Amino acid sequence: MFRSEAGRDSSLLNVWSSVERQRGLEIVSEFNDRISGTKSKRPGLDDLLADARRAKFDVVLVWACDRIARSTRHFLEVLDELNHLNVEIVSFRENIDSSGPLRPKHNCGLSRR
Repeated sequence: MFRSEAGRDSSLLNVWSSVERQRGLEIVSEFNDRISGTKSKRPGLDDLLADARRAKFDVVLVWACDRIARSTRHFLEVLDELNHLNVEIVSFRENIDSSGPLRPKHNCGLSRR
């Protein structure tokens, strides 16, 4: 899952826990970037993509698409790579779910910027 420093708010942590229970997810990783989302190379995003390539999870939960990338082009590049790796992405603010109906018991990477 990818979330900003604002994502540390306890009410948002409750949202993540609720989503985890409702969808039968297990959050296995959390990724964090403390640098600008305008950069395409960021340690947290790089770690997320590396773990996705190693098939450590099959869903990425993100509060908003701009937590992953600030430009549409970069976001689509990340989305395309995740798609090729069979990793779904769920963004809450934009109500995007690349999976269609989620199957139960996914392993989930939590990404935070």
